Amino acid sequence: MNDNDFDQFEDAPKPAAKRVAKRPAKKPVKRAARPAGAPEPQDRKPKKPQSGDNARRREAGGIEFLDIEVAVKGVPITLAVPAHQGDWPVRAARHFTRGEHIDAIEAVLGEEQWDAFMELNPTINDLNDFGNRLAAELGMDSMGN
Repeated sequence: MNDNDFDQFEDAPKPAAKRVAKRPAKKPVKRAARPAGAPEPQDRKPKKPQSGDNARRREAGGIEFLDIEVAVKGVPITLAVPAHQGDWPVRAARHFTRGEHIDAIEAVLGEEQWDAFMELNPTINDLNDFGNRLAAELGMDSMGN
């Protein structure tokens, strides 16, 4: 006969409770006293921008731009380029992938800046100088050949 009565295990010994070793209380850590005149955390000044960090944020669109200064025939010109390649026009990326570097730089600069740059009648070396400075700001060795 099948007995479905589970009462037969009521008298079985229960497993012994685990013993936990008592640890002594931790001693408080002694910290060095703050010297007089040392700045409190809220008193610390913001870090100064590093040299070469000429990124700035434009009001319109909230896009961060890099100011790249080059000299064309002794005339300095500052060109603003979006600091993050994700903010560059798709047309610029398409030109770069096709190896059309001059068209790509034109797309990155935009019509107004490109026209101002071209008014100075730059040479290929001037364009290469701009490309290499841009590459250095973006953390690359160079823009390529």
